[in-house]
Amino acid sequence: MSVYYTVTIWFTVFAMFIMLFAVGINPAMDERRRRVTRLLFAAIIVSALCEWTGNLLDNTSVQWIWLHKLVKMIELSCAPYIGIICGHSLSLNSTRQEKIMGLVLGGNVILEVLSAFTGWVWYVDAQNQYHHGAMYAIYIICYLMGIVYYLMQGIQAAHRYQQSGGGVLLLVTLFLMSGIGVSLFDNSVEITWLAVGMASMMLYKFYSDILQQVDGLTELGNRWGYEDRLQRTNGQGAVLFFDVDCFKQINDTYGHAVGDQCLCAIAQCLRSVYGTSGRIFRIGGDEFCVVLVRNMDQIEQMNKAFQLKLQTMQVSGMPLPGVSVGYAEFDTSEEELNEAVERADAEMYRVKKEKKV
Repeated sequence: MSVYYTVTIWFTVFAMFIMLFAVGINPAMDERRRRVTRLLFAAIIVSALCEWTGNLLDNTSVQWIWLHKLVKMIELSCAPYIGIICGHSLSLNSTRQEKIMGLVLGGNVILEVLSAFTGWVWYVDAQNQYHHGAMYAIYIICYLMGIVYYLMQGIQAAHRYQQSGGGVLLLVTLFLMSGIGVSLFDNSVEITWLAVGMASMMLYKFYSDILQQVDGLTELGNRWGYEDRLQRTNGQGAVLFFDVDCFKQINDTYGHAVGDQCLCAIAQCLRSVYGTSGRIFRIGGDEFCVVLVRNMDQIEQMNKAFQLKLQTMQVSGMPLPGVSVGYAEFDTSEEELNEAVERADAEMYRVKKEKKV
């Protein structure tokens, strides 16, 4: 076992311990996300140390065969779960695909345990040397399925949070696969866990950046994301402002929990109507904004569809208030975007004032 490999493993493990600490002080993550993300880094630490220990024990005294088998069993059982943990850290909701993956990886764990006695997937011979078994391809397939699952969940999370991060996730996956591929092609270059550790840190950074621009209640963009979007917007488009009517009365009458449900319902209506045409933000307690960059000729139709969805929810029994809407179109080649923002805001308050007359 080379000194370079040992140094690589221990620096990877050290980095993962630092990430465990960083997760604990990240204000953008709630406790559930912290638990799952910690589990991810802990799984990398355990798997990397088990692989290193297995390599250390390879071809040593036969009295350590039992320990060699134990660490290989733990490593090969744990490693494929890293992909599904990554995916779950992005969704935090149990999906049908995740349940299927859980069953598949559970089957892999059973095979790895049985292999300690049968040698189906892997085995340690009488000279205490590790070998791949006839069914080792099953482990590789499970490992790759975990990576594919994480990629799918990452793309879905980017879409859910209205982020154009699919390209970044593809690059991270390519980086990971390249690191694994190099190690499979040349056993003397053992950088698998270095690649996995670096990819997990990239994923953490990507997801943290997203969470900083997302409203925790509605999962729409927050004020910071809204201001960033305005700075990046060029060309033609439209700005729409939405203000919930008499929202204080809802909170005072039914309580803040019902008020939060109303805000989430309004956010759902906004997402379903305007989501394919632009970005949606919650910019205040009961204030929302949409920055449209497509389908500007359909603004009136979309506004009517939005009001119709609200009415449908109101009829179903939800104490959902009305929402005042004002908008203004813009062309950044002719005016500053802030001017359109001011016009849209003024139009929204004009509509709101008319309702009170």
